[in-house]
Amino acid sequence: MTNFLLYDDHVLIETLTAQHRLDSPDDVEAYENYFNELRAAAVTGQQLEQLLQGVASTLRAAAAIEDPAGGP
Repeated sequence: MTNFLLYDDHVLIETLTAQHRLDSPDDVEAYENYFNELRAAAVTGQQLEQLLQGVASTLRAAAAIEDPAGGP
């Protein structure tokens, strides 16, 4: 599992066991571009609410099939 923190002049990449700092302007730009792609792909607002409601409904239906009596 990794994540990154984007700052104005550097990027910190965190892994399970280490942290790496990238100071190159080219690296910072690459991560800015990547972040913008992630943001553009993100589901937000009413679309996110509908997605989560659909997932919850599917999970409730699956639970009902596994335990038709609805017991604990």
